[in-house]
Amino acid sequence: MIMGDLKLIYDEQERIYQAVHLAEDPGEESDLSPFQPQLVSSMAGRLHRWYREQIDYYADKSRHSREYPPILRDD
Repeated sequence: MIMGDLKLIYDEQERIYQAVHLAEDPGEESDLSPFQPQLVSSMAGRLHRWYREQIDYYADKSRHSREYPPILRDD
């Protein structure tokens, strides 16, 4: 998930997050998550809300004719 210059990576198998600053670290080598726990928590919440919205959307075929793609509204 990307927000501005920040990218959140979630390893579902390990259940860990990595946050990188794309402009400052284009090689994505430095994990900012230990230094930015509130940012990671906020982005992770949004990521999981988006994921849940995808599951709900594809489970409800009546939504397919009304909207595409499913949209996650900003809080």
